[in-house]
Amino acid sequence: MIKGLFWVAVGAAGALQADKWFQKRKAQFRPSAVTGRLLDTANARLEQSRARAAAVPGSGGGDI
Repeated sequence: MIKGLFWVAVGAAGALQADKWFQKRKAQFRPSAVTGRLLDTANARLEQSRARAAAVPGSGGGDI
């Protein structure tokens, strides 16, 4: 009986900690946040690509 109560208490504590963790990260996984992260990543890659093209002489990667 005591072992059963112990495991119930451990499970409840684990559930509370998981809920606390999810509440902290809820904003990170909103659709608008995920879309924003994807667009930021795509923009950074595009800027890197343009910077590399502009750095190569004779590639015509100047101003568009």
